Amino acid sequence: MNQKNVAMLLGIKPTSITHWETGKVIPREIYSTKIIQFLGYNPYSFKTETLGQRIRTYRLLHGYTLKQFGALIGVTECTIVDWQAGNIQPSKEHMKKLNKLFKPKK
Repeated sequence: MNQKNVAMLLGIKPTSITHWETGKVIPREIYSTKIIQFLGYNPYSFKTETLGQRIRTYRLLHGYTLKQFGALIGVTECTIVDWQAGNIQPSKEHMKKLNKLFKPKK
């Protein structure tokens, strides 16, 4: 498969593939889900020790932007940024929603 075909599958320009392959640019987070689906495996190494790391990992693996994830939980994207950075902690209500998302599906 050539760069043009891969770019079409991912919904990006072929030059982006070139920049990724040469290391000039790191793929933006919004492409992580498509990249994982295309490759058939997860090339990323995510840390999940802290709540912020778990939130970021979940977002990236499921293709959520900050805004989309915030809407899913019922908070602003700024709140998600603060949670990821460890600046503030979620309320009990929001923590329940997060734990429900993080719970492995059977």
